[in-house]
Amino acid sequence: MANPDFVKMISLGEWLSKFLDDDISKWHFRELAKEAVDLLHADYIVNPENKFLKIIESFEPQQDLSLIKSLERWALSQKTYHTTQKLKRESGRNDFYDEMEYYDIDRAFAYQSVLHLINFRNRTFDFMKGLLKSDSPWRFAIAQRLSDRNPNNNLMKIDFIRDLISFYSTLDEIFAIKGDELKKIVVFTLAKKPLTGVSEREIPPFEIMLSRILFDFLSLGGQEYYGFCDYCEKFYVVQRKGRKRFCSDICRTAKQRKSIK
Repeated sequence: MANPDFVKMISLGEWLSKFLDDDISKWHFRELAKEAVDLLHADYIVNPENKFLKIIESFEPQQDLSLIKSLERWALSQKTYHTTQKLKRESGRNDFYDEMEYYDIDRAFAYQSVLHLINFRNRTFDFMKGLLKSDSPWRFAIAQRLSDRNPNNNLMKIDFIRDLISFYSTLDEIFAIKGDELKKIVVFTLAKKPLTGVSEREIPPFEIMLSRILFDFLSLGGQEYYGFCDYCEKFYVVQRKGRKRFCSDICRTAKQRKSIK
Protein backbone atom coordinates (compact mmCIF):
# COMPACT_ATOMS: atom_id res chain seq x y z
CA MET A 1 0.00 0.00 0.00
CA ALA A 2 1.33 3.45 -0.94
CA ASN A 3 2.58 5.69 1.85
CA PRO A 4 -0.11 8.41 2.43
CA ASP A 5 2.57 11.10 2.93
CA PHE A 6 4.21 10.15 -0.36
CA VAL A 7 0.87 10.25 -2.19
CA LYS A 8 0.17 13.68 -0.68
CA MET A 9 3.65 14.93 -1.66
CA ILE A 10 3.12 13.88 -5.27
CA SER A 11 -0.33 15.55 -5.34
CA LEU A 12 1.15 18.78 -4.00
CA GLY A 13 3.99 18.59 -6.54
CA GLU A 14 1.56 18.04 -9.40
CA TRP A 15 -0.36 21.17 -8.33
CA LEU A 16 2.91 23.11 -8.40
CA SER A 17 3.76 21.75 -11.85
CA LYS A 18 0.45 23.02 -13.22
CA PHE A 19 0.72 26.41 -11.48
CA LEU A 20 4.30 26.96 -12.70
CA ASP A 21 3.62 25.80 -16.27
CA ASP A 22 4.06 28.51 -18.93
CA ASP A 23 1.44 26.67 -20.99
CA ILE A 24 -1.22 27.07 -18.30
CA SER A 25 -4.59 27.97 -19.81
CA LYS A 26 -6.80 30.81 -18.64
CA TRP A 27 -9.32 28.28 -17.30
CA HIS A 28 -6.74 26.55 -15.10
CA PHE A 29 -6.57 29.33 -12.51
CA ARG A 30 -10.10 28.58 -11.30
CA GLU A 31 -9.41 24.83 -11.30
CA LEU A 32 -6.14 25.32 -9.42
CA ALA A 33 -7.90 27.41 -6.78
CA LYS A 34 -10.48 24.64 -6.30
CA GLU A 35 -7.78 21.95 -6.19
CA ALA A 36 -5.81 23.94 -3.59
CA VAL A 37 -8.90 24.28 -1.39
CA ASP A 38 -9.34 20.49 -1.53
CA LEU A 39 -5.64 19.73 -0.96
CA LEU A 40 -5.50 22.05 2.05
CA HIS A 41 -8.96 21.08 3.38
CA ALA A 42 -9.78 24.77 3.61
CA ASP A 43 -13.22 26.23 4.25
CA TYR A 44 -13.34 28.45 1.18
CA ILE A 45 -15.67 28.94 -1.78
CA VAL A 46 -14.33 29.71 -5.26
CA ASN A 47 -17.14 32.05 -6.32
CA PRO A 48 -18.41 31.32 -9.87
CA GLU A 49 -18.82 35.10 -10.35
CA ASN A 50 -15.38 36.05 -9.04
CA LYS A 51 -14.33 39.19 -10.94
CA PHE A 52 -10.61 38.45 -10.84
CA LEU A 53 -11.02 34.99 -12.37
CA LYS A 54 -13.54 36.28 -14.93
CA ILE A 55 -11.10 38.93 -16.12
CA ILE A 56 -8.47 36.23 -16.72
CA GLU A 57 -10.99 33.90 -18.38
CA SER A 58 -12.19 36.63 -20.76
CA PHE A 59 -8.62 37.33 -21.87
CA GLU A 60 -7.36 36.26 -25.31
CA PRO A 61 -3.57 35.69 -25.30
CA GLN A 62 -1.29 36.70 -28.16
CA GLN A 63 -0.62 33.88 -30.58
CA ASP A 64 3.17 34.12 -30.32
CA LEU A 65 3.28 34.36 -26.50
CA SER A 66 2.40 32.12 -23.57
CA LEU A 67 -0.62 33.03 -21.46
CA ILE A 68 1.66 34.21 -18.63
CA LYS A 69 3.65 36.58 -20.88
CA SER A 70 0.49 37.79 -22.61
CA LEU A 71 -1.27 38.48 -19.31
CA GLU A 72 1.73 40.39 -18.02
CA ARG A 73 1.88 42.65 -21.09
CA TRP A 74 -1.87 43.13 -21.12
CA ALA A 75 -2.13 44.09 -17.44
CA LEU A 76 0.77 46.52 -17.77
CA SER A 77 -0.87 48.20 -20.76
CA GLN A 78 -4.24 48.83 -19.09
CA LYS A 79 -5.06 52.46 -18.45
CA THR A 80 -6.99 52.28 -15.20
CA TYR A 81 -6.75 55.89 -14.05
CA HIS A 82 -6.14 59.43 -15.24
CA THR A 83 -4.29 62.21 -13.49
CA THR A 84 -5.45 65.76 -12.86
CA GLN A 85 -3.01 68.50 -11.99
CA LYS A 86 -4.17 70.34 -8.91
CA LEU A 87 -2.97 73.42 -7.10
CA LYS A 88 -1.83 73.25 -3.50
CA ARG A 89 -1.03 76.40 -1.48
CA GLU A 90 1.53 75.81 1.22
CA SER A 91 3.72 78.25 3.16
CA GLY A 92 2.79 81.08 0.81
CA ARG A 93 3.84 79.10 -2.28
CA ASN A 94 1.84 77.64 -5.12
CA ASP A 95 2.67 73.95 -5.69
CA PHE A 96 1.12 71.61 -8.20
CA TYR A 97 0.55 67.90 -7.76
CA ASP A 98 -1.07 65.09 -9.75
CA GLU A 99 -4.19 63.51 -8.31
CA MET A 100 -5.00 59.99 -9.52
CA GLU A 101 -8.61 59.13 -10.30
CA TYR A 102 -9.45 55.50 -11.09
CA TYR A 103 -11.92 54.76 -13.89
CA ASP A 104 -13.04 51.54 -12.17
CA ILE A 105 -11.46 50.73 -8.81
CA ASP A 106 -12.48 47.05 -8.96
CA ARG A 107 -10.92 46.50 -12.37
CA ALA A 108 -7.83 48.50 -11.42
CA PHE A 109 -7.38 46.31 -8.36
CA ALA A 110 -7.87 43.21 -10.50
CA TYR A 111 -5.22 44.32 -13.03
CA GLN A 112 -2.75 45.01 -10.23
CA SER A 113 -3.58 41.62 -8.71
CA VAL A 114 -2.91 39.89 -12.04
CA LEU A 115 0.53 41.50 -12.17
CA HIS A 116 1.21 40.59 -8.55
CA LEU A 117 0.17 36.97 -9.12
CA ILE A 118 2.34 36.63 -12.23
CA ASN A 119 5.31 38.20 -10.44
CA PHE A 120 4.83 35.88 -7.46
CA ARG A 121 4.54 32.88 -9.77
CA ASN A 122 7.69 33.84 -11.72
CA ARG A 123 9.70 34.37 -8.54
CA THR A 124 8.54 31.00 -7.22
CA PHE A 125 9.75 29.38 -10.44
CA ASP A 126 13.19 31.00 -10.00
CA PHE A 127 13.23 30.10 -6.30
CA MET A 128 12.62 26.40 -7.01
CA LYS A 129 15.28 26.43 -9.73
CA GLY A 130 17.80 27.92 -7.35
CA LEU A 131 16.90 25.40 -4.65
CA LEU A 132 17.51 22.56 -7.08
CA LYS A 133 21.08 23.74 -7.66
CA SER A 134 21.89 23.68 -3.95
CA ASP A 135 23.78 20.75 -2.44
CA SER A 136 22.17 21.43 0.95
CA PRO A 137 18.78 20.24 2.27
CA TRP A 138 16.14 22.88 1.54
CA ARG A 139 15.87 24.12 5.13
CA PHE A 140 19.57 24.96 5.23
CA ALA A 141 19.65 26.26 1.66
CA ILE A 142 16.85 28.76 2.38
CA ALA A 143 18.43 29.86 5.66
CA GLN A 144 21.70 30.44 3.83
CA ARG A 145 20.00 32.54 1.15
CA LEU A 146 18.41 34.70 3.83
CA SER A 147 21.67 35.12 5.71
CA ASP A 148 23.07 38.64 5.81
CA ARG A 149 26.52 37.09 5.44
CA ASN A 150 25.74 35.73 2.01
CA PRO A 151 27.52 38.02 -0.54
CA ASN A 152 25.20 36.85 -3.33
CA ASN A 153 22.08 38.19 -1.63
CA ASN A 154 19.60 40.07 -3.78
CA LEU A 155 17.23 42.22 -1.70
CA MET A 156 14.22 41.60 -3.97
CA LYS A 157 14.78 37.84 -3.85
CA ILE A 158 15.20 37.97 -0.06
CA ASP A 159 11.95 39.93 0.34
CA PHE A 160 10.14 37.41 -1.85
CA ILE A 161 11.40 34.43 0.18
CA ARG A 162 10.37 36.15 3.40
CA ASP A 163 6.91 36.85 1.93
CA LEU A 164 6.64 33.23 0.80
CA ILE A 165 7.48 32.05 4.33
CA SER A 166 5.12 34.53 6.02
CA PHE A 167 2.15 33.47 3.86
CA TYR A 168 2.47 29.93 5.24
CA SER A 169 1.11 30.99 8.62
CA THR A 170 -2.00 32.63 7.13
CA LEU A 171 -3.82 29.30 6.87
CA ASP A 172 -5.35 28.96 10.34
CA GLU A 173 -7.56 26.66 12.36
CA ILE A 174 -10.46 28.54 13.94
CA PHE A 175 -13.82 27.77 15.52
CA ALA A 176 -16.88 28.97 13.60
CA ILE A 177 -20.62 28.40 13.62
CA LYS A 178 -21.61 26.08 10.78
CA GLY A 179 -25.37 25.58 10.66
CA ASP A 180 -26.37 24.85 14.25
CA GLU A 181 -22.95 23.63 15.36
CA LEU A 182 -19.63 25.13 16.46
CA LYS A 183 -16.92 23.52 14.30
CA LYS A 184 -13.17 23.74 13.94
CA ILE A 185 -12.36 24.76 10.36
CA VAL A 186 -9.28 25.69 8.32
CA VAL A 187 -9.40 29.18 6.79
CA PHE A 188 -7.24 31.49 4.73
CA THR A 189 -6.67 34.77 6.58
CA LEU A 190 -5.59 38.23 5.50
CA ALA A 191 -4.83 40.88 8.12
CA LYS A 192 -6.27 38.43 10.69
CA LYS A 193 -9.60 38.39 8.84
CA PRO A 194 -10.86 35.03 7.51
CA LEU A 195 -11.37 34.87 3.75
CA THR A 196 -14.49 33.05 2.59
CA GLY A 197 -14.62 33.54 -1.17
CA VAL A 198 -18.27 34.57 -0.94
CA SER A 199 -17.63 38.10 -2.25
CA GLU A 200 -17.18 38.25 -6.03
CA ARG A 201 -14.59 41.01 -5.48
CA GLU A 202 -12.34 38.88 -3.28
CA ILE A 203 -9.11 37.81 -4.98
CA PRO A 204 -8.49 34.06 -4.46
CA PRO A 205 -5.52 33.79 -2.04
CA PHE A 206 -3.10 32.15 -4.48
CA GLU A 207 -0.06 33.35 -2.50
CA ILE A 208 -1.27 31.53 0.62
CA MET A 209 -2.17 28.44 -1.41
CA LEU A 210 1.22 28.47 -3.13
CA SER A 211 3.19 28.98 0.09
CA ARG A 212 1.41 26.21 1.97
CA ILE A 213 1.55 23.72 -0.92
CA LEU A 214 5.20 24.47 -1.73
CA PHE A 215 6.52 24.14 1.85
CA ASP A 216 4.35 21.08 2.57
CA PHE A 217 5.74 19.51 -0.63
CA LEU A 218 9.32 20.19 0.52
CA SER A 219 8.59 19.06 4.10
CA LEU A 220 7.36 15.70 2.79
CA GLY A 221 10.62 15.15 0.88
CA GLY A 222 9.81 16.88 -2.39
CA GLN A 223 13.31 18.32 -2.89
CA GLU A 224 14.40 14.94 -4.31
CA TYR A 225 11.33 14.47 -6.49
CA TYR A 226 11.24 17.46 -8.84
CA GLY A 227 13.28 18.87 -11.67
CA PHE A 228 13.30 21.22 -14.67
CA CYS A 229 13.31 19.94 -18.23
CA ASP A 230 16.64 20.35 -20.07
CA TYR A 231 14.75 21.30 -23.23
CA CYS A 232 11.65 23.34 -22.35
CA GLU A 233 12.59 24.19 -18.71
CA LYS A 234 9.20 22.99 -17.47
CA PHE A 235 8.89 22.13 -13.77
CA TYR A 236 8.00 18.46 -13.31
CA VAL A 237 7.58 15.90 -10.52
CA VAL A 238 8.88 12.32 -10.55
CA GLN A 239 7.71 9.35 -8.51
CA ARG A 240 11.20 7.90 -8.05
CA LYS A 241 14.25 9.56 -6.57
CA GLY A 242 16.91 10.68 -8.99
CA ARG A 243 17.00 13.34 -11.62
CA LYS A 244 15.70 12.78 -15.06
CA ARG A 245 16.57 15.37 -17.67
CA PHE A 246 13.33 15.77 -19.59
CA CYS A 247 9.68 16.24 -18.73
CA SER A 248 8.53 14.06 -21.66
CA ASP A 249 9.71 11.87 -24.53
CA ILE A 250 8.79 14.70 -26.90
CA CYS A 251 11.33 17.02 -25.24
CA ARG A 252 13.97 14.28 -25.15
CA THR A 253 13.57 13.68 -28.87
CA ALA A 254 13.54 17.42 -29.65
CA LYS A 255 16.76 17.92 -27.68
CA GLN A 256 18.46 15.02 -29.49
CA ARG A 257 17.45 16.41 -32.89
CA LYS A 258 18.70 19.84 -31.93
CA SER A 259 22.08 18.48 -30.78
CA ILE A 260 22.49 16.55 -34.08
CA LYS A 261 22.01 19.77 -36.06
